[in-house]
Amino acid sequence: MSLFTHSLFYSIVSSIESPTSLHLYAEILPAMATYKRASWKIVSGADLATIDDNGLLVVNTDGKNGTLRVRATTIDGSGIYAEKDIVVSGMFKEVLTESITLNSISGGTILTRSNTQIIVQATVTPTDITNPALTWELLSGADKVSISPNENTCTVTLLETAADGEVLLSATAQDGSGVYATISLVVSLNGETAIDHIPTDTTAPRKILINDQIFILRGEKVYTLQGQEVK
Repeated sequence: MSLFTHSLFYSIVSSIESPTSLHLYAEILPAMATYKRASWKIVSGADLATIDDNGLLVVNTDGKNGTLRVRATTIDGSGIYAEKDIVVSGMFKEVLTESITLNSISGGTILTRSNTQIIVQATVTPTDITNPALTWELLSGADKVSISPNENTCTVTLLETAADGEVLLSATAQDGSGVYATISLVVSLNGETAIDHIPTDTTAPRKILINDQIFILRGEKVYTLQGQEVK
């Protein structure tokens, strides 16, 4: 003869704080009931957590908070069940850096005796990054410039002892995503840029700097970047 359940209730806490799982227990009465197990189901708030056959409730990792309702139902055919509301709070999802773009917002990209400072700004996406901090670093040109980082901007200042050449500045996300970006700057103190390698063949076109503007020198003729000859 089977002895059916006449009551069922929970013996658990009613909230989960970040980040964890919760093992739910259902007490079935009478103590001598033939079937002492229950089936588990989330009847509302299934987007917050999952539950297995043993009553182990595991919170999802998508950062959602809210209240879910769990139901334990006897398996003896009596149809008796009990429900419990569980509050999920303090959950969050870490948002990592996806991209970084570096642009000069002051001073252009060429340092000269009359233009000794450039300010570079980093644009980071997405905008809701958990840790937006950046590490600024000179990959080359430490003998030509100094840098002064300030959150998402970095000031590049020409050194008095600098010589012509290229400066490579990088910004790397500190959130472990491994995302970084670089920007190339030029030091031109003698009227000629270091943007490109200057060929030994003097007839080959090369870039030159005249009054802080870039032109193309081909042989003895000077052209604008649009290909118009400068008379």
